[in-house]
Amino acid sequence: MWRFAVLGVLAVLLAGCGERLPTYRYKLTVEVDTPEGVRTGSAVREVRSGISGSIPAPGSVRRAVAGEAVAVDLPNGETLFALLIEDQSLEKSPRILTADAGHVAQYVFMDRIKTEPGFVGGSEAYKSYVAALSTRTYRAEVPRQFYPQLVRFDDITDPTSVEAVDADDLSASFGEGYALRRIVVETTDETVTRNIEEWLKWLPRIYELGIGSEFNPEGIPIGDFRGLFTKGDDK
Repeated sequence: MWRFAVLGVLAVLLAGCGERLPTYRYKLTVEVDTPEGVRTGSAVREVRSGISGSIPAPGSVRRAVAGEAVAVDLPNGETLFALLIEDQSLEKSPRILTADAGHVAQYVFMDRIKTEPGFVGGSEAYKSYVAALSTRTYRAEVPRQFYPQLVRFDDITDPTSVEAVDADDLSASFGEGYALRRIVVETTDETVTRNIEEWLKWLPRIYELGIGSEFNPEGIPIGDFRGLFTKGDDK
């Protein structure tokens, strides 16, 4: 059902002879050094995009991301989350656009794609990026400027206890011996991840709990709170 929802959004955005572009998927993996060794978590996301027709702006690129936040279980019983942030949330944040889940794979592999046969620049560049990401295999560490927002919950049963985590100082949030080792992104054809509710039992009821766009915890870009953890499903 989530596929139909995403396609429905794009159908409206591309109205007026718009052009739908190939879909691609990427896996984001977060590795954390802990006192008991390296712990990892990953999530597969899907990016659908197209070039708009007559609305809202002819020739502009529109994207829809489906997938989830990354969850990393730590040996102290806590969980580190790497959020699924899109443009609308970043409008409320001082963070740069490159943290956006719809851009991260493109930006990390951009320079490599530019050197490959068949790349077309200028106004056709985005089409070249999407074509490459949807057909070729890439894998690399994510540079620091492209990192997603990291968070934890003081009480994972309470969504209002969410706290920002400094990627450069995990020990401040989790204690001595914790550090972010690296974040890796790779193109993939694996199934889009759908298991975030194993950690966040309250997520399906988030709106019933009265937590929406007015919820603005310090240091975390909030637009749709639920959308920071999951997008593109049928709920």
